[in-house]
Amino acid sequence: STDYSATPYYVSPTGNNWDSANGWGLSPSKPFKTIQHAVDNRSSCQTIYIMEGTYRNNYHGQSQNHNNKVVNLNGVSDLKLLAAPDATSMPILEFDGPGGIFGGSASLPLSNIEIAGLEIVGPNDSIIYDDAMSNRLIKRTYYTGRGIAIWAGHHIYIHDMKVHHCPASGIRVNKGDYI
Repeated sequence: STDYSATPYYVSPTGNNWDSANGWGLSPSKPFKTIQHAVDNRSSCQTIYIMEGTYRNNYHGQSQNHNNKVVNLNGVSDLKLLAAPDATSMPILEFDGPGGIFGGSASLPLSNIEIAGLEIVGPNDSIIYDDAMSNRLIKRTYYTGRGIAIWAGHHIYIHDMKVHHCPASGIRVNKGDYI
């Protein structure tokens, strides 16, 4: 059993990615702006509460072929990404690149991860059949994005999610155990 008693981080689209030494990220009244910033500055056994709003990948809408995920979890362990307890609607992660939440590799598998209470929305609502067919072999990320893609990991708990309009898979785990 992992101890998650560390002070949780809070994230809101209206927050700031400033230093937590000044209190940023430590309360709903002074949240970080991006989930990625909270992940990059996490402590061991960190819980990140994601407040209501829409979170997008960098360069959203500027290219049909970029590598920007909303959240990159490569090399991460002992982390909870959860909707804030007082959220009345699901926080939305909207992507138009490779995906909403990505992570793990053979050399850096994810471990002890929980993802819950989020809505992940891909670009399928804007993709027409002719464009999809003409781009399917080019492998542009806009046409191949995944909601959640974990390439290697163990002890991963994904629940209470709404994942839709993803060009490839909604939720995918390769080389996983205890999922």
